[in-house]
This record gives sequence, C-alpha cells and structure tokens, in this order.
Amino acid sequence: MRFGKTVLLGAALSAAACAGAVQAQTSGGAGAAEVQGLLNALGGTRGIAMINQRTAEIYSRNHPCVPAATVQQTFTSPQVEQQEIATVTAIYQRHFTSAEVQQLTQFFRSPVGQKWVQEMPRIAQESMQSGRQMGGERVRNMVAALQKQGVLDSQGQCPATRK
Repeated sequence: MRFGKTVLLGAALSAAACAGAVQAQTSGGAGAAEVQGLLNALGGTRGIAMINQRTAEIYSRNHPCVPAATVQQTFTSPQVEQQEIATVTAIYQRHFTSAEVQQLTQFFRSPVGQKWVQEMPRIAQESMQSGRQMGGERVRNMVAALQKQGVLDSQGQCPATRK
C-alpha cells in the first residue's frame, strides 16, 4: 500500500471509528473506556503492535527501495496505533453491550482467561499449520484422482486442448 493511500485509509478509519463510537453510545453499546479495559485484559496493544511490525518487515523486504523511516511511520507510528485502537474499539462497541464487555473483561482477567490469552497465539499457529498440512494432502489426493481420470495431465495441469 502506498503512503498516500495509507494516510487516506487511516483518515477514513478514524472517521468510521468516531461514527461507530457515536452509534454505539446511542444504541446501548459499551463505552470506549470499558472496551479499552477489555483490550487491556486481552493483552493491550501488543497484538496490534506485533502485526504492524511484521507488516512493516514484510513490506520493507518486498520494497527495499522505500526508506525504512517511511515504512515505520506508515505501519508502526503511534498515530497508526491510535487509529487502529479507535477502530477496534468502535467495532467492539457495535457488537457488545456494556454488561457483555464487563463480563468478558472479568473472564479475561481471571486465571483461565489469562491462560487463554497466553495460549491463543500458539493454538492459532498450530491450527494454521495443521490446516495447511490437511489442505495440501487433500489437494494432492484430488490431483492424483483427477490425473487417473484423465482430467489433469501428469503435471497436474489442465490439458491444452480438450474435446
């Protein structure tokens, strides 16, 4: 994503977050402070910061001509983090009532909730690895069966001409 587009996207997200916050407050949704408490119980902004840093690293690797300072400003600046927190806060406000946010916060501050927060990244990583392995196996089996049927050639491709 180009710097100019990122600035425009950030501005749009900020406007959407403000609109969402107003809507949530008028429709009985949780307040921003309550959601911030829940986000803190979920590990604060660590997840957002980690994703942004990883995105910056990937972007820099794929676009070595872009100055590192520009990439860092675009993906990891405090302003970017604030915009993302405002956006996430507004999303939570649209989906949860004040009472629900309080219950979630209570759970995630409990020992089992904190264990969930700690274990979830590993569980997600293991689940993605397992999904890739299972998906790859299913594709290999499908390709082999389609090759036997003559639908795919020996390289697993559609023949150039079919009648």
